[in-house]
Amino acid sequence: LLVSTNTTYLTIPNGSFVDLFGNPGVGIPSTAALQAAALSVNLVVPTLLSYTLDMNTGTLQLSFSQPVLASTVTFTSITLHSAAQLNANASLTLSGGIATNVDSYVVSITLQPADLSAIKVDRQLATSMATTWLSALNGFILG
Repeated sequence: LLVSTNTTYLTIPNGSFVDLFGNPGVGIPSTAALQAAALSVNLVVPTLLSYTLDMNTGTLQLSFSQPVLASTVTFTSITLHSAAQLNANASLTLSGGIATNVDSYVVSITLQPADLSAIKVDRQLATSMATTWLSALNGFILG
């Protein structure tokens, strides 16, 4: 999808839009699909704006600056720390999980049972906001 102009076409169902007078627009059928004249590469990397960790449900919710694809999460690039410093007393790098889009800007990760158990056992990690910090490697998710 959107790899080159040779393989990118647009179709629009009839009535998908209306003109200023409320008349339904004429669409572009798949038999006459409009080929893209140019493609622009999105060079803006998604920025993690905030996150919440729910230890009761075992979910980590991530909010981003632009739309992202949950299917592209690299779980092993996400680490929870007990302090803001990366060399904190306690930390856990995710081993996996299930990522789904809540909407295009928010991803919900269901933690692996082993990761959730390890966090719960470690009394220095994720017991309060003061002991819950997150780091992620660049490119851990694609937009």
